[in-house]
Amino acid sequence: MRSVSPPPANPGETYYVIVGCGVSAAVNYTTLLASGKDPFGGHEVLFIGEHEPWGEYDPLPMGQWPAILATPSFERQLRSINQNDFVPSDEFAERIDHQWAWLYATRPFHYSRGLVTSVTDHPKVGFDVTWDDNGSVHQVHAAHLDICGGPGPSRRLCPNQVGSGLWPYPDASRLLETGESYLSQSGRTVAKGERVAVIGGGPTAAWCVERALVHGNKVEWFSRGDLNPAFVSSLRNDALIRLPVTRTRKDRLTTITERVVPASPDLVFAEFYDVVEVSKHDHVSVDVYFDRLPGNRRVNSEGLPRPALGRGTYEQVILALGQETGLKRACKHNKSGCALTIENNSWATRLDPVLSLGSRKRRRLITRKGIAVGLRSYQGDLRVLGAAFLAHPHGEAVFEKIDSELFHYIVSLPEQAQVNRSAAVAAMTTALANGYFDSRPNLNRNTATLDQLAAIPGLAKQFAEFLHDVRTYRINPVTDAEASDVAGLTSDRYS
Repeated sequence: MRSVSPPPANPGETYYVIVGCGVSAAVNYTTLLASGKDPFGGHEVLFIGEHEPWGEYDPLPMGQWPAILATPSFERQLRSINQNDFVPSDEFAERIDHQWAWLYATRPFHYSRGLVTSVTDHPKVGFDVTWDDNGSVHQVHAAHLDICGGPGPSRRLCPNQVGSGLWPYPDASRLLETGESYLSQSGRTVAKGERVAVIGGGPTAAWCVERALVHGNKVEWFSRGDLNPAFVSSLRNDALIRLPVTRTRKDRLTTITERVVPASPDLVFAEFYDVVEVSKHDHVSVDVYFDRLPGNRRVNSEGLPRPALGRGTYEQVILALGQETGLKRACKHNKSGCALTIENNSWATRLDPVLSLGSRKRRRLITRKGIAVGLRSYQGDLRVLGAAFLAHPHGEAVFEKIDSELFHYIVSLPEQAQVNRSAAVAAMTTALANGYFDSRPNLNRNTATLDQLAAIPGLAKQFAEFLHDVRTYRINPVTDAEASDVAGLTSDRYS
């Protein structure tokens, strides 16, 4: 959305509202327009949300290759990037920005920046949508509402775990950052040689560790479990660990089997540590108090154990704790007397009253050829699509059922696309929800369903089934040469 300047919302108007400004939202608008009719009921379209995050980050290599992140329906694809290289985040952002410019020229829309804070039933029809833009609150009436945002906002510690002067974070001091805020171009980095704690065990935390090491910091990386899940099968983060390591395929995913050791002398791994509290040590540093879980260990680059830790002091703390995706529930951290709740800001919590998904009778899944591709309200005037659907507890429940078509579809993809909330899966399920491939082939052999593979011109059924089966066991995407060896008739991997 950085590439265009649409007019803001008029509070007195009724809109077709789409929440989100990233991949899923752009795919949703593009594929709705491709239907050849007015899918918006005569209403103007209003997008609400923050700019997609990839363009806000300091450029970094993403964890997937172009063939997987080639987005269905986009006017420009990632053809200029070497197909064996990770997609640069700024290149991915540029493709999304280009798509918004193309869409705005095709059918203009309105845009308001901000975070949606509530969705309520309108007295007559549709919904009242409220959002906050840096303290300025706005509301419009939506005749139809599509939620196409990301999985949810950054998960934060409970306020009772954060000392005076640090909540809400990140604040002006930037002593305490989320993973997302630290990776952004405006994220604060401390001086060379200063101490940084990164807390969180996933790939985003690994990127934060990588950035801190580049800036010459002394880094300690904490996780509630082991750190192995941060080291994905693409080898994207392997520069952080001492090699060689042994990988094995288990439960359809490739994992490292031994306990990892840091590669850098400036890095310490601390596994099975839980944060109890963070507080200011002084005006330039932070104390972090930990609970040591069973099996805890701290290890340096020589593979030597470090003493167990109950408290550490750092010039900066980065909390890469994932995103809020679940339904609201009570805090369970071990700081006594807390009566607060967490996951207040997730889509699941905010939409629960209007989706009425607590009642099995009223649960509504959007399905295409048996594949669950979204959620919708009882009357169908609210849809949850893309990553917001895939991260929703009801979306995850469908994926976890090994007999569901959604599970069968995702696990048929190359391993780097099998992440349930990946951009590739979010884009594909959004396009499917709008029937985009009902009248056109999906030529991306890495994301096509079996039916779509079989519909590629010149690709015989037996070859489609072969490709579908082979890619399930792959880490790398299917290449043009491999597909040509199979069929010899099609060379365009893009959709």
